Amino acid sequence: MPQPPPYGRLLSPWEQAPYWQNVKETQITATGALITAVGADPNRVALLFTANSLNTTYVTTLSGGAVASGIALTTAFPTLILSHHEVGNLVSQQFYWTGAAVGDLLDVIEISLSKWPGET
Repeated sequence: MPQPPPYGRLLSPWEQAPYWQNVKETQITATGALITAVGADPNRVALLFTANSLNTTYVTTLSGGAVASGIALTTAFPTLILSHHEVGNLVSQQFYWTGAAVGDLLDVIEISLSKWPGET
């Protein structure tokens, strides 16, 4: 890895490149029960959920929550984007999902950083 820049200097995009992990994309199929959509990751900085369903589906951080509770993903608003800049460490939490019908699909895209310059 390259040496960290002097304190207080912003990194250019090409200097940042070694610290970004590969984008991870997963597609999940509903089973009719609350299932893990994505595990916790303290290095995650952005998360995108897109429901491929004609029904309302739900994303939540509550593992013991009701099947039809949480953030609704509808046909009118099927996508939820969370970034560390906007919601802080919520983006790094574990999320659960339930489809309204068996066979509903959820696409999940995760963007994470590796350790930043100077971190051990």
